[in-house]
Amino acid sequence: MIFVEVITDMKNRYAFINSFSFSLIFKLFVLGIASFSLYLHIDIDDLPNTFRFFGYFTVLSNLFCFIILLLNIIKMIYNRISFSEKYTALKEYSHFFVLFKGMSLMSIILTFFIFHYMVANYKYPLLINNILNLPIKDLFAHYLLPLFYVIDWLLFAPKGLQKLNAPFIWALYPFVYLIFTFVRLYQVPASSYFHLNEAPYFFLDINKLGYERVTIFSIIILFIILSIGYLIIGIEKIMCILQNRKL
Repeated sequence: MIFVEVITDMKNRYAFINSFSFSLIFKLFVLGIASFSLYLHIDIDDLPNTFRFFGYFTVLSNLFCFIILLLNIIKMIYNRISFSEKYTALKEYSHFFVLFKGMSLMSIILTFFIFHYMVANYKYPLLINNILNLPIKDLFAHYLLPLFYVIDWLLFAPKGLQKLNAPFIWALYPFVYLIFTFVRLYQVPASSYFHLNEAPYFFLDINKLGYERVTIFSIIILFIILSIGYLIIGIEKIMCILQNRKL
């Protein structure tokens, strides 16, 4: 179970705002953004098109954040009902949950970064200078959810729980996505719902770019993933130091 083996070492483990009410309200708000973003991408009346959208890292990362938020909210409410002592955000976290929370955070930041600096310039060259002109599903999936998910982490998540090797573990998620995408593109029969007719992102299109350029793009993205991961860990350590000085 995700919530087994709860972390109890309180040393240097602080949430910036350690309030049950504020945390719950904000998480419900962010969950609503994630829900609406997924709703905009899913059409139950058109299953082939819906499965195609699940070929996008954006949609999977939005779904990942939705699941983590939902589990977090359930655990918060369960702890509130089951325990009478003072609320602390640390009670919501186990070692597994810490790992997947960090992975989801990395993935949604990566979603913003790749879209804004690579995909949007390719897909919407005339609109990117004003993101408010982008289609609403892109605005929610690539900007609003990443923004508020990061704010939730900064304000309400206990810091200093991630291990130094965590970014390499987080990188397994996009790596598996990459393999899964290539299998859907080139191995799954065209008649299957799971088949992708075209690469979800231009930098994964082997037919147009060739193996060498796709490999180069993949290595660059791996570097971005690890950079985001260690930026997250660095920010957490800095926040722990600053918080300790106030105590």
